[in-house]
Amino acid sequence: MALLDLPTCVRRRIFEYILVRDDCPIDLSFWASRSYQTPEELQYQQQHGMHQCWRRASQPGQHKPHNRTCVCPAVPVALLRVCRVVHAEAVRVLYGQNRFVLRGRTFSLTHGDAGGNDNHDNDYRLRRLPCADQFAPLLMAIPLYGLASMGSLLVRLNCWPCPLGHEETGFTYRYRTNPFEHVEGGVATGYCRFCNMRSDRADEPLVLRPATDGSDDSTVAAEDTGAPVPTNDESMMQVWDDVCARLAAALETYPQDKPLLDLTVISDVGSVEAAERVVSPLKRAVLPASRLRDCTIRLGRRRRDFDLKAVAQQAVLALTTGADTRTNATDTTDTTATQKTESRHIFPFYRLPAELRVKILEYTDLGRVREVKFRDRRPLFRSTTVLGAPCCSNCTDARMDCCCPRYYASVSAHCTCVILPVELFLVDRQMYREAAHDVLYAKTAFAYESDTFAMTLEALQQLTPATLRRMTTLHIVVSGEQFPLWRKSSRAFYVRHYNADGQRVVSSGAWTYDPHRGDTTWASLIAFIRDHMDLPRLTLHLDVRDCIWDRYEFYVLSEAEDEMPASFHEAYCMYMDLVTVLCTLEELKGFRMHSTVYCNLEPWLVRQVLGDRDPYKGGLANADVEVLHSPATKRRPNRFIPSYHDVNIPLPGSHWHPEKSNADLA
Repeated sequence: MALLDLPTCVRRRIFEYILVRDDCPIDLSFWASRSYQTPEELQYQQQHGMHQCWRRASQPGQHKPHNRTCVCPAVPVALLRVCRVVHAEAVRVLYGQNRFVLRGRTFSLTHGDAGGNDNHDNDYRLRRLPCADQFAPLLMAIPLYGLASMGSLLVRLNCWPCPLGHEETGFTYRYRTNPFEHVEGGVATGYCRFCNMRSDRADEPLVLRPATDGSDDSTVAAEDTGAPVPTNDESMMQVWDDVCARLAAALETYPQDKPLLDLTVISDVGSVEAAERVVSPLKRAVLPASRLRDCTIRLGRRRRDFDLKAVAQQAVLALTTGADTRTNATDTTDTTATQKTESRHIFPFYRLPAELRVKILEYTDLGRVREVKFRDRRPLFRSTTVLGAPCCSNCTDARMDCCCPRYYASVSAHCTCVILPVELFLVDRQMYREAAHDVLYAKTAFAYESDTFAMTLEALQQLTPATLRRMTTLHIVVSGEQFPLWRKSSRAFYVRHYNADGQRVVSSGAWTYDPHRGDTTWASLIAFIRDHMDLPRLTLHLDVRDCIWDRYEFYVLSEAEDEMPASFHEAYCMYMDLVTVLCTLEELKGFRMHSTVYCNLEPWLVRQVLGDRDPYKGGLANADVEVLHSPATKRRPNRFIPSYHDVNIPLPGSHWHPEKSNADLA
């Protein structure tokens, strides 16, 4: 049976298996342009060293990269030359379901690999490319019907800081064979951490600037050094105008029933005028013919450049909806009348009930922060950005061309990263009270990690009383620097539970708490929480998993309790001391403990703090004691419970009464 004898739906499925590349986009850039002769020789072949492909996962943001060199197979474009019927069907699949990337690089590799070894920088050589050659695929190679049916296209007008396009990994300064090689003429030489490209091999990054009228000079002074740097600003803009015109011709010649193209434009501009110069030909080309399905624009590299971001927002809105939000009013009277007309149509937000207003604010990013970490009294967030949280990797199809609004002046409808709308705090006091107190502080977990509890106490004391009362979730992380403070107390512990020969002596009795043992500021920290925070709505998490992580391998290899190192018995002392102080929080709503060793003690310790309000639904009942001490349980290292621990004796000040619980069970 021939291919054309199959049904159309079957042939389309075959073309999808052959032509669609699911792992990474197709790079149209001619980075090795020495072998490029004519536009007809365009081949979507295997990419080397220039692009890091990412396998798509079911969960957003969980992409696993390949090696430095893309291992995706070449696209068999020879299938397009079989016949006209196959060509017409395969073109829609090739251009409609693949993702294409075109980077207007300032330089190109002529031979060798992009990476090379650390001591072999001569494996590659750079050569400047004309702007027309960089955008040749969009200008000549791809036919008009291919552009009209294209589903995803990323166009990058210039690459910085790495001339090969790697910006997500950044630059690092390190020693080479010669320890003074990284400093040449008093200027540090950077190396791209992805391809090892030396920053001094290329000129300064290409930054688009508006050309001066009547000037034929092709050089512009660099902003930092003052040295003349060759640029191609005007030639790049002329080529970009030609690309937009050809895109408009494709959309006008082959109109589609609905918008198909998801366009991403990245340009490092130096001014608002240059940004308008980039987006204006795109709007002139797209809007008369049709609209875009989605659009992502990144202008500049500074996140807080609000002027460039406003230009990007207006362009994205115009390209996706067909409406231009810019006002052309030149008269002051007309502008005032327009403002009065707009003020009449402002939604009266404060007329809504308070419960509904808070519910609306929860749907903003204020309710999606989830956790804010404080390390050594410094919060891991800056302004509107929560630090430490990875990018969702949904803003663009290529991870190395990130357009996350948290780091750039960009607009992306696909990005799901959290950006705090702190502008709401500046409206008035009522909005601040509802947005900050009722949403941000009430829906966010605050985690404090410091070398001492005194630093955590100092960080909490800097907050206002209203903020402390609104907190609902507090994480206290015990670091590894605090654990040695309990080692002195282990000497008395050994005297009590071990004889002179090192053999364990099983003993029982209530735990004796010493306020001078361990970190003495722990009691002061808990007293501050008890006096200034709303305990009936507070859930406290005590995280001690990082205390003895450096010795965890000894704990895993231990098959008996006598083989365990002494540090784990010291951890037992620390657990008991910490929870004994927590028993003073009488009306605490919830308590969780996260430990690495003696995990079966967690339900028992939680019961000491919460009493009958045990969230473990029975937790560690008396009937479970034999099971926890059984040989089957001891074969699981993280389920050890010390044999000298008596689960029937509560801690001093505990809210759990075993005699009452036994009476209720009877």
